[in-house]
Amino acid sequence: MHQIHWIICFLDCNFESLTVKDPIYKMHMGKRLSLILGLLAYVCLVSGQGAIAPKIKWLTFEEAEWEARQAKSPRKFMVELYTDKCGWCKKMDLSTFQNEFIAHYVNENFYPVKFNAELRKDIQFNSQLFKLDKSGYHELAIALTMGDLAFPTLVFLDEDYQIIQPIQGYQTVDELERIMFYFANNMHKTTPWNTFVQHYQPTNSKPRVDPRDGPDHLLIIPVPVPPHAKSKGEVIKKKN
Repeated sequence: MHQIHWIICFLDCNFESLTVKDPIYKMHMGKRLSLILGLLAYVCLVSGQGAIAPKIKWLTFEEAEWEARQAKSPRKFMVELYTDKCGWCKKMDLSTFQNEFIAHYVNENFYPVKFNAELRKDIQFNSQLFKLDKSGYHELAIALTMGDLAFPTLVFLDEDYQIIQPIQGYQTVDELERIMFYFANNMHKTTPWNTFVQHYQPTNSKPRVDPRDGPDHLLIIPVPVPPHAKSKGEVIKKKN
């Protein structure tokens, strides 16, 4: 809106400085100027509303750990490992992470951390200091993926900072919904993944598991790629 204000001032000043003596011509010019300004304001407003704004409240490791230390009932961590050159990372940022339900569920159930695996800054996390490794990748990214680097990778940590599982590759909305619900509700401790997905029905608005018990009431749903399997992404092996 500041840009519009300065444009209006500029046009007003130039209009007032016109030396045209014909008042009728000047009146028509004024009407055209008003129309141009109105169209300009509308275009700027629509452009601003159409801009993609991140909905997930991404944190740094330091911020996430501080929030977890202060909370009476801390949540789990969801860490997205990415690099600036990773195309699939950008695709997931502009698609899956922009989904309203995904953003809400992440913010309510996890401490979401976005971490550049090539960051040069030292990171203090869980009483340990991590630095940039000689391979060009950060020691923290290497530790979270247990040396098996790929981008993007989502790493889920429990409330005690222990790794639950790193999941490599691009995830669609439905795939990520299943994975988040599985870990957020501790179902990974009691229920095999393939059994879970047979009962789970993604809704993109309100996740649920069929409350009915017994094999006769299983929902028949196409089984997605298990969390431990690799999906689309940029696989990079750590250099020794």
